[in-house]
Amino acid sequence: MNLMKKILVVISTMAFTLNITYSQGGSNYSIFGFGDIDVNPTSSYDGLAGTSIAFPLPHSINPINPAVLSKSEKTRLLSGYRFNQHLIEDNKSNILFQNNGQISSLSTLFVIDTSKGITATFGFNPYTSVKYLVRVPIDFSFEDMEITGRTDYQGQGGITMAYLGGSAIVLSNLSVGALAFATFGIINSSITTSLYESHAYTTTNKINNKFNGYGFRFGALYEPKDNLFLGAYIEKHSKLEFEEEITYGADLISDSTFTQNNEIFLPGSFGFGASYLLGKFRFGGDYKIYNLKDMDFNKGPNTEYRNMQVISIAVSRLGNTSINAQYLDKITYNFGLGYKELYYKINGVDINEIYGSFGLNLPLTESAIIDASFTLGRRGSSDDKLVQELFGRLTIDISIGETWFKPFKREY
Repeated sequence: MNLMKKILVVISTMAFTLNITYSQGGSNYSIFGFGDIDVNPTSSYDGLAGTSIAFPLPHSINPINPAVLSKSEKTRLLSGYRFNQHLIEDNKSNILFQNNGQISSLSTLFVIDTSKGITATFGFNPYTSVKYLVRVPIDFSFEDMEITGRTDYQGQGGITMAYLGGSAIVLSNLSVGALAFATFGIINSSITTSLYESHAYTTTNKINNKFNGYGFRFGALYEPKDNLFLGAYIEKHSKLEFEEEITYGADLISDSTFTQNNEIFLPGSFGFGASYLLGKFRFGGDYKIYNLKDMDFNKGPNTEYRNMQVISIAVSRLGNTSINAQYLDKITYNFGLGYKELYYKINGVDINEIYGSFGLNLPLTESAIIDASFTLGRRGSSDDKLVQELFGRLTIDISIGETWFKPFKREY
């Protein structure tokens, strides 16, 4: 049995004690497949529970449906940070706290012609994230000896998406957009076993996976009547190549390392959404599906993959853009609710997630904006030797926008 299968046997049954607090970790369910798939690229859309397919926001950059970029009015540079807090509980009421932070987005949008919706964009977004840290106590008898110790299971890393694309208005009420992207990243996992005996030694087994691939995303945004938007996107990936390096080591012997090259298909996705502007309020909803049922990567013995489905609804109270407005009236307030059918079943149990979000768009100056969003949700179940996770996510984006390409009169 190789290293990853050993990890998955333990995590799939989730039979561990959760009475120790760790600082760096995340969702234990992120051990499966490529980890957690990121469906909310920026803070503004995170505050809308990820509702983004047909939800134009003048101050954000939307790589989910690139056709929405045609509604942007300013060239913009955006950078963000995300902090995650998890509270994990088993059916014995043992509790574990884990947290982590990372850069969530770095992107640029160039608005070339607002009348024709011509834009260009490039940037980096996390596509998947792996963050888990589990400690399993060891306690058994062997030849009249009581053996105690622990085994630590740890994983971190993920896949990043670097994209380049743009949008244009092709008809008076129809916009299209496209992105080409490269996917790359590293996922590390390890098992460290330590026995609390004078004659014992520590063993550590590691897996290092390096990924690279590419793909594309197409989107459309249709406005059948004023203030009503309908949108859709489709995403396809090429083969994802990866190099797997496996290392077996211990205190008293030299490490042994084996390397092999593999390739798999990274499944694609599609989705559609709608939004409607009524006065100062924009209402919207999305449906996304990720085709993961046939994926065969990091699959546990008690795990079954399925397609991941994401449903979200949201409302945004748009801020007043008048220079004379009160500051509280200039703030945009976002609210959202979401539901995910995650792409795995463990011990025959569907692992689902439900969450709510709240966000603020805070103008600093005419061109600088801070977006802050907070998401609170629940994942999994503490029944059938599984764990339930309560999670909170704080995302903050800072962006600067200017009008770069402004028409002017020419004299001849």
